[in-house]
Amino acid sequence: MGRLGSLEVLQGLEPAAVEAQGRAARRNGVERLRESLDLLDREDRLLLKMHLEVGSSFDELARVTGTDRSTVCRRIHRIIRRLGDETYARCARDRTWFSAPELAVIRDRFVRGRSLARIARDHHLCYYRVRLIVRKARRLAGAA
Repeated sequence: MGRLGSLEVLQGLEPAAVEAQGRAARRNGVERLRESLDLLDREDRLLLKMHLEVGSSFDELARVTGTDRSTVCRRIHRIIRRLGDETYARCARDRTWFSAPELAVIRDRFVRGRSLARIARDHHLCYYRVRLIVRKARRLAGAA
């Protein structure tokens, strides 16, 4: 449902009820992110933990990492977007379709955001094999 659809659903509710639903949705989203932290590599996991659990601002994280504030903001938003993608979760649930090495490729692509070329190099696979695995994962996730 798009943004307009969400507004239509909320029109008949009291403002306090709308706010409570928004808080509950954010809380659920943060909990799902915390559960998925183990899938990330060390640097992304630390950055997201500092932002979510410690409450560090983008400015503080930029000082710690030695990068620009906008770089940290963009990186955190990309991490959150990748963790919100259900492709890896759907593929991991249906293990009959993928071997353990294929799931590792899918995790690196959809959770860690790695390029196909880097995945091929890291997993000692040809680029085209990696591309086939990723396509298979997209088809399975789209059908579910």
